[in-house]
Amino acid sequence: MKKRLFALLLAACMLFCISSVASAYDYSIDGKYQVEYRINDGGFKTVGYLWVPCGQTVTVEYKWTTDPAYPYDYAWVLHVNGQKIPSIGLSYGWQYDSLEDATGIEGLSGFDRVPQYAVIRNGRPSPLCIEYTAPATGNASVSKYFSLNKVTPTFYAYFEDKDGNRVEGLSYSYRPSSYGEFTIDEADVQAYLAENGYVLDPQGQSHTVNYTVDSSGKDVFEPSEVVFTVKPLQTGPQELSIYFTDNGTRVEELTLPYTADSEGELTIGTDDVRGYLAENGYILEPQEQSHTVNYSKQNGFDPSEVTFTVKPVSIGGFF
Repeated sequence: MKKRLFALLLAACMLFCISSVASAYDYSIDGKYQVEYRINDGGFKTVGYLWVPCGQTVTVEYKWTTDPAYPYDYAWVLHVNGQKIPSIGLSYGWQYDSLEDATGIEGLSGFDRVPQYAVIRNGRPSPLCIEYTAPATGNASVSKYFSLNKVTPTFYAYFEDKDGNRVEGLSYSYRPSSYGEFTIDEADVQAYLAENGYVLDPQGQSHTVNYTVDSSGKDVFEPSEVVFTVKPLQTGPQELSIYFTDNGTRVEELTLPYTADSEGELTIGTDDVRGYLAENGYILEPQEQSHTVNYSKQNGFDPSEVTFTVKPVSIGGFF
């Protein structure tokens, strides 16, 4: 009887010891899974790693919000369980000492500093959100993948006359390379307009546009279009007519055409006409005369003609 009782006590003790050892080795507490997040940007590149405790769930996602480093710039910013991740090399933007503090998940680590893909402006990540739950036991490595879709939007600028009438068939396309503000100005559109027989009126017009993401997650332009005011390109006189009068009467046989080599203000003086007049038997009267004109390729000469007073050489002598 005593032997049987001892055997029962021994069996109970062994069972207790075995169960105690089993409960002490709990993978759900000690196990971690290494999760590598990668992005395809012309080839897969590592965004960063998380070490996720067994049984825990983490959500890694890109949200359209302000950059931690530049709080006035919007971008696709990496988040872990709703918390922003800073760009590499920054001492601010990440307001927690660790991912444990940020997410409340004991044992979660990684992503304290991450590569350039923490903030994305030149494309749209896909998918925007990856949720991962580590198995209840074990240790292993897994990979999760994003793709970076480059931005390929086209923005259109339109044109109208001074009365507000849209010029049909005339539009200028612009493709920004990244999210954010861009400006379309005279330098962008003037060549296109000239090819189509128009010019800005007034000159110096510009418009600023913001390429962003709306509340529904859709890419949008703000404003959705811009309009420039134009007028038909009227090529002004490209040749200046120089006339001459004698005692108030135009000398019909004397007309000197003049062309310019450069744009801007020009002075036509005695030296420009002296030789021509001498060949035709005239001199200036008075001898020192000049006229100032403006020349541009678009508007030509302004004024388009000038007049000098002359007299025949036989009356006034020689130079």
